[in-house]
Amino acid sequence: MTTTESTWDAHSQQREEMLRAAEHRVQEHPAPDIRQLQHIHDLKQQFRRLIEPGIMRHNNNENALLALKTLETLSSNLLREPENEKFQRFKPTNNAIKKRLVDVMGALEYAVAMGFHHKVENFQPLYVFNDRHLEELRIGNEILKETLTREAEKAARASHSKLPSVKEQQEIARQRVSFRFQNSSHRGTFLTPLLLAFPKPVKIQLQFHEDRLEKQERDKREAELRAAREAAGEVAPPTPTTASTSRIPTGGMTLSGHVEHTAEGPTRRVPYEDDDEDE
Repeated sequence: MTTTESTWDAHSQQREEMLRAAEHRVQEHPAPDIRQLQHIHDLKQQFRRLIEPGIMRHNNNENALLALKTLETLSSNLLREPENEKFQRFKPTNNAIKKRLVDVMGALEYAVAMGFHHKVENFQPLYVFNDRHLEELRIGNEILKETLTREAEKAARASHSKLPSVKEQQEIARQRVSFRFQNSSHRGTFLTPLLLAFPKPVKIQLQFHEDRLEKQERDKREAELRAAREAAGEVAPPTPTTASTSRIPTGGMTLSGHVEHTAEGPTRRVPYEDDDEDE
C-alpha cells in the first residue's frame, strides 16, 4: 500500500468516527418538538401572569417580594433534593408560611401551579408536592429567579437615581455653609445624617461645593466689614492728638542717682561709682 493510500484511509476513518459521534449526540439530545416548545412557552407565560399582575399588583412591594423569595426557596430546595420529604410539603398554619404565602394574595395560587396541592393528614391541612409536576416546578422556579433578579436590578437603579443632582448638591452645600456661619458652635452637624447615606464620590463633590461657598461667604463678610470700618472713619470726628513739647532725653541713671545722657539715644551703661566721693 502506498503512502497516499494510507493517508486516504486514515482520513476516511477519521471522518466516519466524526459522523458516528455526531449521530450519537443527536440521539442523546434530539431536537425539541415544536409542541413541547409551545407548551414550555405557555407555562412560562402562565407563571409570569401569576406574578404580574397576580402577586405584584395586589400586594405592597415588600410583601410581594417576600412571598416570591419564599416560593423560590421552597422550589429550589425541592429541586435540589426531590426525595427529601421535608421539602415536599409545607403547613399553611405555620406562622412564617401564613405571613409570607397564605396572607399574600396570589402566593398560594403560585405554589399550587408549581405542583403543591392541598391535602389533610391527621386533621392537619398541608400542601404536598405531586412529583408528576416536576416540569412545572422547574419552570416556576426559573420564572421566580428571573423576576427576583429583575426586581433587584430595578431597586438598584432606583437607589442610584435618588442621588442628588449637581444643583441639589449645591443647595445642600449652601444650606450647610449658611448654618455653619450662623451657628458656629454646631459646625459641621447640619444634614450630617443625610450626607452619611451618600457614596464617597458624592461626598467629595459636596465638600468641594462647601469649600467654594464658604470662601465666597468669608470674602463677602470681610469686604462688608472693611466697608463698615471705612465708613465709620469718614463720619466720626478725628480723634484729638496732643503733641508733646518736652522731649525726654535718652539716657540712664547711675547707682548714685546721676543721670547719664548719650548722644546716640540709647542708654549707655555707666561704670559703678563709689558713694564715698559724695561725702
